Amino acid sequence: MSVLTRFVVLVLTAHALGDEEAHIVRPCPNFDVDCVRHYFLSSGLCASPAGRVPDPLRDPLKYVYLPNVNGSAIMEDMLVTGMNGDIVEFYINKKKDRAVLAFRIKEFDVESKSAHITYLPAAREPITAATTVTEKNGTVLFTVVFEGTRPLNPRHNFTYARIEVLPILTTGPEPWLSKAMYSGIFANPETTYREGYLTAAPHYSNIFIHYTLCDFGVHHKY
Repeated sequence: MSVLTRFVVLVLTAHALGDEEAHIVRPCPNFDVDCVRHYFLSSGLCASPAGRVPDPLRDPLKYVYLPNVNGSAIMEDMLVTGMNGDIVEFYINKKKDRAVLAFRIKEFDVESKSAHITYLPAAREPITAATTVTEKNGTVLFTVVFEGTRPLNPRHNFTYARIEVLPILTTGPEPWLSKAMYSGIFANPETTYREGYLTAAPHYSNIFIHYTLCDFGVHHKY
């Protein structure tokens, strides 16, 4: 790529970003939780929330899928701590009628006293075992994108997460159904957690929004 071509690409990229930014509105410049909560209450199909996530929180059920190791987990009877995170971004894209909320939770702990781990070996029956699972001191950045802003509706959003600090993972004495699954999880924990949070991210973001910003009436799940 020539110098001139690179310059043209940079100019066009900057112009596109500038045009996109022109449609961005941040109703709460300091990401104050009271301000964001007020926006949700005025724009969403919800009621005033409790204000903070219970710490610890009893969470009865979560599904985790791990295709990297041909496995999955059903986490039951969980004790979750550290979910009162900080809002780090909240804006409205008026051109696309889209809202973006991002929040970070630190020192995030999850303990399941009853985790059902399933391994799917090729050309064999699934193998399942029960164990305990503990995750300690993780840091996760959640991004929630609402499609449509009047009203904000949790049914019209999608959520994804970036694991900034991997938690310390420990398991009970009976978990591992095969050396392949065991070695896959612990040899590449980054991949394991990226996959796991594809399903866990919406679960945790719904809890955070429900208790902190807007009660959409889904508390019976927690």
